[in-house]
Amino acid sequence: MPMVDGGGSSSWNDLIVFISENNKYNLKSCTSSFDLASCKGGSHEGQFYPTKIKNGIIIGISDCYTEKDAHCCPSIKKETSVSFKNNKLTRIN
Repeated sequence: MPMVDGGGSSSWNDLIVFISENNKYNLKSCTSSFDLASCKGGSHEGQFYPTKIKNGIIIGISDCYTEKDAHCCPSIKKETSVSFKNNKLTRIN
């Protein structure tokens, strides 16, 4: 479930995973959308936005920026898949 944070004119999502264990939910992972984006890397090059879960895989879009893009308008969109393994969200592609 995404949670939105921000500061100044920027915002980002934190993807939070809770697992049901012994009739209560336990926090297992909190990962920034910057870390899951399938862009070049680095916190300002793109963000991952989940759209659905299919067969245990979180599928979404990574909005990625070129050097010429304004902060409002990333020009590259890449389908991205994320899995939950070893109590961690990890990009598959």
